[in-house]
Amino acid sequence: MAHAVLDEPKLHMGLPLPHGKLALWLFLVTEIMFFTGLIGTYIILRNGTPSTLYPWPRPHDVHLAEWAGAVNTFVLICSSLSVVLCHFALAKGQVKRATQYMAITLALGCVFLGIKAYEYYGKISHDILPGRIFERLDGDNGRRYVFHVEKQLKHIVDEPEHHGATADAKKAWDSFKDEAGKKNKEVADFTAAAEKKRTEAVDKIKKEMEKAAPSKLAEAVNAEFVKTEKEVTAKKAEAAEVIEKQRKAVIEKNGSIAAVADSWALLQKLPSLTPKQLNLEVMGTQDIDDPAKPNEHVKPCDEVKGYKVDKGLLQKHPDLHVSYAISFGNLWASCYFAMTGFHAIHVLGGLVVFVIILIMAARGTFQPRHEALVEYTGLYWHFVDIVWIFLFPLLYLV
Repeated sequence: MAHAVLDEPKLHMGLPLPHGKLALWLFLVTEIMFFTGLIGTYIILRNGTPSTLYPWPRPHDVHLAEWAGAVNTFVLICSSLSVVLCHFALAKGQVKRATQYMAITLALGCVFLGIKAYEYYGKISHDILPGRIFERLDGDNGRRYVFHVEKQLKHIVDEPEHHGATADAKKAWDSFKDEAGKKNKEVADFTAAAEKKRTEAVDKIKKEMEKAAPSKLAEAVNAEFVKTEKEVTAKKAEAAEVIEKQRKAVIEKNGSIAAVADSWALLQKLPSLTPKQLNLEVMGTQDIDDPAKPNEHVKPCDEVKGYKVDKGLLQKHPDLHVSYAISFGNLWASCYFAMTGFHAIHVLGGLVVFVIILIMAARGTFQPRHEALVEYTGLYWHFVDIVWIFLFPLLYLV
């Protein structure tokens, strides 16, 4: 009887999982909770914060290219397939083929990060960064916005060769600027002479009328001021018309200078514009995607009612780096870089493991006994893929 008890089979408790796989699943559970927190916070902010007056940024408002996100989604799905094929080949003892599939997975992961780097460059070059975006253009924010755009426009005008202008176009542009400078100097000289003449006329009027007709003195002085103002205004309008014709002629003969010429024209108008009017000049009054639809970001601004802009600077030249107001832009940028940044770090971590496996293959130590290593790495990679499948529609499509 005692012997029978000793031979009784032992019962194993718990899940029939290798320790490595169990540890990986526990790790992935923590990662799921981490990304759930990030994504959940984004969803709450995205749906709870915006209003009709200040809407959430649309993809083109923040230079977000849907095609880039779609391509990256396809790339990650293909990489998940290749890592599965790697595991399948290694289970069959086909080490060489498994190595090839692993190399493909690494290459696809690098493509993903390359596209992500391209997207980040677009955000950085357009100042779509947390704390760097102008949201509302009131008070100090409006003054800082005008100063910031002025610097950007001056950079474009001073370096036309960096903004598509050919050597011949730059030469024509320099000639135009010289002519415009001369015309503006004529206006300045005319204005100074007119003011001097007015001062002399006012002094003469005061001497003649202070005793003879003091009640009409103020009216006579005011008439002299109005007369001078009309003369100066007419001279400025005449010069502006001539300069504008010359500018358009330069653009017509040298199309590559168009972006610089339009930036220069806006720079000339800058002193007379309010921050919200300047934002209109940059963005335009119509939606970029749908010309028939008023732009939501400028529609509610009281200061721009009745201020018409046929086409904004960025609608004419989308590649120019000129800032504009984006409601909730800083909040969007914080969410975007937090979610995609942490995801990119996880992608990089997977690539490090792929590189280690390929180094093992190069040394000849990568064998079928490493099937579990490939399986666990593949599970991690599938998780990274699934996270991106959530991020893509939330950030790029919704």
